[in-house]
Amino acid sequence: LPKAAQLKALRAHLEQAKRTLAAALPSLGSLLEGTVKAGFDVGGAYLGFCSERAIVVNLAPLLRRWNEAGTPVELLLTLAHEAAHLLSRGGAHDSAWRQTYDELIQAAIVAGVGPAPGAFAGVGRRA
Repeated sequence: LPKAAQLKALRAHLEQAKRTLAAALPSLGSLLEGTVKAGFDVGGAYLGFCSERAIVVNLAPLLRRWNEAGTPVELLLTLAHEAAHLLSRGGAHDSAWRQTYDELIQAAIVAGVGPAPGAFAGVGRRA
């Protein structure tokens, strides 16, 4: 795919990751809708960061290592990672963050939603 089409697909995958987490935990829907932003930091190797008011997912490294099959899963995991920071109100990867992250991922699995062939099947659909 041309780079422009890949970037468009990345943005669509990020939107799907938001819908996936919101379907797994409906109480997160409005929070995710209002705080998650796509970023593009060409020099940054990081996938995302969280502030008190925003989650920014950096699409640049994903564009550099484009993988149509794996990217949706990576975006869901990144979004859950950053949402766990926002919800646990801390920057550390401590026990509170880890528990929140685990609960987000487990909710996505149990709800039967997720972006991939493989461990998560049926994007946005309940099993």
